[in-house]
Amino acid sequence: MNQLDLNHLADTINKRGKTVGWSQGTFQPTHPEKYIGYGNPTYRSSWELKVMNYLDRNENVIHWGSETLRIPYMFELSTNGKQKNYYVDFYCEIRNQQGIVEKVAIEVKPLGQTAPPIPPKNKTAKAMKNYLYSVSTYVKNQNKWKAAEIFCRKNGMKFMLLTENDLFKK
Repeated sequence: MNQLDLNHLADTINKRGKTVGWSQGTFQPTHPEKYIGYGNPTYRSSWELKVMNYLDRNENVIHWGSETLRIPYMFELSTNGKQKNYYVDFYCEIRNQQGIVEKVAIEVKPLGQTAPPIPPKNKTAKAMKNYLYSVSTYVKNQNKWKAAEIFCRKNGMKFMLLTENDLFKK
């Protein structure tokens, strides 16, 4: 999928689906024949619910799954040196604007987790603890996304990261 098609996918998700605020639950697909996974998928945020609604209802989406794609990665801050598994939020097979079916791995994350955290001005114990947690989360996400990009490239897929800027364009 070229960049224009990825932008179209993000734009289309933005225009469809309902934003219901913070939520968690089990999604009941309208088109269960398209869903590839066991049981009904679980959403952990209204953002994931919005993507699920899009994937389920869009006629160009042939198949989709939630946390069905496992990608091995190394977390560079891990002390045990063991390989971890990253379950990408969504996998889909979608017909692009040229009619070609493409395989796409989609991760949904807040924009704040895609940029390095800024050190706190006041270096209190609590502020430093929060900062170190943010650094760890940032590094872990970067390690996962790098592994996902390599995995997808090797397997003829695209990796797409969606943030609130993609899901809630004005």
